[in-house]
Amino acid sequence: MSEFLYAREGDFVVPTDAAGSPWHPSVLHGGSATGLMGHAIEALVPPGYVVTRVTMDLMRPVPKAPMTVHSQVARDGARLKVIEVEVRHNGKPVCRASAALVKTQHVTLPDYAPVPHAPPPGPEGLVAVDIQAMLDSKGLPIPQGLHSRVEVRAREMWLERGRNMSWLRLPFTVMQGEPLTPFTRVCTACDLGNGVAQLNIGNGVGMINADVTLALYRLPEGEWIGFESEAQVQPTGTGIVHSTLYDARGSIGYVVQSVMVNGEFAG
Repeated sequence: MSEFLYAREGDFVVPTDAAGSPWHPSVLHGGSATGLMGHAIEALVPPGYVVTRVTMDLMRPVPKAPMTVHSQVARDGARLKVIEVEVRHNGKPVCRASAALVKTQHVTLPDYAPVPHAPPPGPEGLVAVDIQAMLDSKGLPIPQGLHSRVEVRAREMWLERGRNMSWLRLPFTVMQGEPLTPFTRVCTACDLGNGVAQLNIGNGVGMINADVTLALYRLPEGEWIGFESEAQVQPTGTGIVHSTLYDARGSIGYVVQSVMVNGEFAG
C-alpha cells in the first residue's frame, strides 16, 4: 500500500489528500479521524487485553491541517482498562475517543452459546460501486478523498435510500510507514456505515454523523469488511445508523452512529 492518510512531522500528524472528505476540501473524512484515533488507541493496548468498545465523538469539522494527538490510560485496572484519545488543532479539540479494554481469559463455551451470524454473500459477484462517480453524478464539484479511494462491492447500487449491504476494502494505511492492522482497519472503516446507509431526504440534503460507537467481539480477518447498515431518521432531522460488521468467517461486531441533516457540498 503506497498511500497513507497521515505523515508524522515532529509532534504533529499531517493529513494527506487521501484523508479528505466529500463535504469540503478543507475538512477530513470521518473515517480519517476515526482511523487516527484507533491508531493512537492501539499503541496503548497491552498484551493480553482486547478492545471491546470504542466511542468516538466528532466534535467539530476535523481540518486538513497539522494536528496533535494526545492519549492516556484513564483507568488502569487489572481486568478493565480505559484509554482516552483527543486530537487537537491549534490547541482546540476536534475529536476524541474512549476505548474499553478487557483482559482475556480462556473459557470453554457451552453448546447452547449463540454463535456469530454467517457472512452475507460477497464481495465477489457483487456490484462495484465508485463512490466518487456516484457523487459526481449529482452535478456538484465534490472533493476527492478517502471516499474516492475505498473499494466497494455492494448488494445493490448506492441510491441513498437508507439501507444497503456492502463489502469495503481500504487500499491505504493510516500512518506513513506503518502497516494497516486489523484494529486500525476496522476503526477507519467503521465511519462508512453512514455512507452505506446514507439517506438522502431530497432538496440536496443528506445525513452526516456526529459520533461513532464501535463494539467488537473479535477483530476482522482479511482485507474486506462487510456492512449490513440501516438508517432510522425521524422528522426532527435526527436519527441513528446501525451496522452489523462481517468478515469472511461471519459477524464481528456492530457500529452505531448518531446522524443529523446536512446539506450536500455546493462549492
